[in-house]
Amino acid sequence: MFVNTREQFLICAVILLASGFLLYRFVIFPESKRVGAAHFHLNSQQDLLEMKAEEAQHHSMLSDRVQRLKIAITEARGLLFSRDEAIDFLRSLPQLISQTGSVLVTMEPRDMEYLSSDGATAQGTKKERRVSEMQAGRSYMRMPVKIAIRGKYSEIIRFFEPLEGREQPITVSEINIATAAADPTEVDAQLMLNLYVYEDQEI
Repeated sequence: MFVNTREQFLICAVILLASGFLLYRFVIFPESKRVGAAHFHLNSQQDLLEMKAEEAQHHSMLSDRVQRLKIAITEARGLLFSRDEAIDFLRSLPQLISQTGSVLVTMEPRDMEYLSSDGATAQGTKKERRVSEMQAGRSYMRMPVKIAIRGKYSEIIRFFEPLEGREQPITVSEINIATAAADPTEVDAQLMLNLYVYEDQEI
C-alpha cells in the first residue's frame, strides 16, 4: 500500500513534533533548569562575595580607627603623669621649693578624681586649653595637692617658674598669700597644685 504525499507530510510532521517534544522534555528543559540554577547560585555567590568585601572593608576601617586611637592615647599619655611619676614629683617638691629659697611647711595630697566629661571651654592659656581638652576623657584623673610655703614674696613667685616649664601640665588654684606672723619680710602661701594623671589601662 502506497502512502500519498499528504499522508507522508502528516507522518513527517508528527515525527518532527514528537522529536521536538522529546528534545525539549529530556534535553532542553533539564539543561535550562540547570542553567537557571547555576545563574541563581552565581548571583548568590556574588552577593555573598560583595557582603564579605563590605565586611572586610568595614573591619579594615575599624582597625585603622583603633590604631589611630591607640596612637592618640599613647601621645596623650606622654603629656600626662603616670601614677609613679606623680608620686616621684611630690617627693621632689621639698627640694624644688628649697632651690627657690622658700620652705615647704605642709603638703596634703587629696583624693584623685576623674575629670568631668561634660566638655570645657577652649579659652585661656595654651596649658589651660590642653587641660580642658583632657577633661573629655574618663581615663584621666586630677590629683590635687594642697601645700603651704613660707619665704620671701619673690621666692614664692620663683617657685611657679619650674612648674610652668614642665611638659606635664600642672595647674595652680586656691592661692592664698599672707604676711608671715613670725617674720614680716616673709609670706605664707597656701595653694592647690593639680597634677593630671592617666589611668593605667590596656590599649
